[in-house]
Amino acid sequence: TANSYTATTTGQYKVVASYPAAAGGCSATSATVNVTVNPLPTVTVAPAGPIAGCAGDVIVLTATSQAGMNYQWYNGATAVGTNTNTYSATISGNYSVVVTNPATTCSAPSNVVAVTITPIPDVTLNAAGPYVFCQGGSQVISVPAQAGASYQWYNGATSVGTNSNSFTATTSGTYTVVVTFTATTCKATSAAVSVTVNPLPVATISPSGPTTFCSGGSVTLTAPAQANVKYEWFQGATPVGTNSNTLTVSTSGSYTVKVTNTITSCTATSPATVVTVNNTPTVTLNGPGPYTFCQGGSQVISVTDESALGVTYQWYNGATAIPSATANSYTATTTGQYKVVASYPAAAGGCSATSATVNVTVNPLPTVTVAPAGPIAGCAGDVIVLTATSQAGMNYQWYNGATAVGTNTNTYSATTSGNYSVVVTNPTTTCSAPSNVVAVTITPIPDVTLTNPGPYVFCQGGSVTFSVPAQAGASYQWYNGATPVGTNSNSFTATTSGTYTVVVTFTATSCKATSAAVSVTVNPLPVATISPSGPTTFCSGGSVTLTAPAQANVKYEWFQGATPVGTNSNTLTVSTSGSYTVKVTNTITSCTATSPATVVTVNNTPTVTLNGPGPYTFCQ
Repeated sequence: TANSYTATTTGQYKVVASYPAAAGGCSATSATVNVTVNPLPTVTVAPAGPIAGCAGDVIVLTATSQAGMNYQWYNGATAVGTNTNTYSATISGNYSVVVTNPATTCSAPSNVVAVTITPIPDVTLNAAGPYVFCQGGSQVISVPAQAGASYQWYNGATSVGTNSNSFTATTSGTYTVVVTFTATTCKATSAAVSVTVNPLPVATISPSGPTTFCSGGSVTLTAPAQANVKYEWFQGATPVGTNSNTLTVSTSGSYTVKVTNTITSCTATSPATVVTVNNTPTVTLNGPGPYTFCQGGSQVISVTDESALGVTYQWYNGATAIPSATANSYTATTTGQYKVVASYPAAAGGCSATSATVNVTVNPLPTVTVAPAGPIAGCAGDVIVLTATSQAGMNYQWYNGATAVGTNTNTYSATTSGNYSVVVTNPTTTCSAPSNVVAVTITPIPDVTLTNPGPYVFCQGGSVTFSVPAQAGASYQWYNGATPVGTNSNSFTATTSGTYTVVVTFTATSCKATSAAVSVTVNPLPVATISPSGPTTFCSGGSVTLTAPAQANVKYEWFQGATPVGTNSNTLTVSTSGSYTVKVTNTITSCTATSPATVVTVNNTPTVTLNGPGPYTFCQ
């Protein structure tokens, strides 16, 4: 805080001189003096070590990176590295780096990192291969046994061997061994040995479906498709198939396939697949249909009766079994697609047959329900929409009591009290059905005639009262736009601008009505405030701009105390001490407002001349 300062670090220095508050509190700032202190270089090598590596490893040492620095690497006292902040060590030694700042010639040595490189194991294979043998054979692969070494064998990336210097391969693959010296963890991987095990051909049979089926059916027997093989099919000992991996069978018998690899001459014969073909029942319908009748009618459908042969029957409507419909005939009473499945018992082969489908259509009687079910209470002017069950192609006749009132549609709009219903007729079947009866009661709505509908215009602070007729059993809710504003009274006093309405509700019936809108406009007073552009206390030679809010259709008068000082503008620039106000007048409504006073204070400023302009540069 003295008039001088001793700089020891880099920076941009300046001084601020200030008068005390009693003398006005003004201050001034000197020019800036640049000072630069050159730092010593710093350096650390990572990893810190000691580091153990194996023959062939590259140990990357990294020094702290500093822009513009020079680097010299050493192994002991021997210079080994070029001018970079990294060095790749491949031999044992004590490594360090010296960093030099070429601008200041300052240098600094790093920490020393000890690196130790040890030998790797011998992974010479007893034989390089490749080996080829048949499934069931094997091949021993080995590397030299070495003291202190562990062994891990792999087939590709899969671990397969225990801790031994040899491995017996029985499956195809590419084999390697990783040998590790336990003391140093140094390891080596052998060359890959290729082993190929020729598989025996696959001789199995996969049927395309059940091997027990009904006469007229078949099953395809399939052996796996394999390259370079030939196929021979047999029914018992009799050849039945050509050189194909599939055979279609429609007669009973025991089937096998013999598969021969034409390259390795390996042969395999599949287990036997037994095929059994059973008899199928007769399902001839007494009539194909289709049948059509009205709800309440029926139709008998039947097939030839083979129950004496043990055949059983199950009738279906579509895919759904009909409970207890287990005779050779069925009486249909509902719409559907009927068929019967006839089945031999399991002892006779269990075969079944399905009849053709018989289409039965039962024309339904129309059904109808009117919603809402009622009773329904409405208000004068309401439209009560009654809706009957919608059915395509139907005719509708609406009634109020016994009087026909509606056209041919499934809806009717009731506007008067009464008991409403609808009769629905199917024009195709001439079937008709009446709906439920819905009682509708229509009651009056309140009177919402305004006594004085306006519009009204007055100044802020004024008011106006408007009302609708008072009515027994009614509640009132006043609104300004969509906002509720009034209590439960048939009149309301407005003090703010808006569009006012009232909703009158008869409590007993919930019938309501909304009045016409009343427009109210309240002219606001002009705004008179002052916003300074900056501090109102400042030093000589400065100024501040005072701003009143900009408003349409107003005039401005500025005063310093009681003295007029400004023209008709909403801003005034001040450079002398004083108490300032602004008077704002609305030229349309003649409303006037005067702002609170804004006090401006102007103080003297001190002198700050430096003894020297700089810049200065020196060492740390």
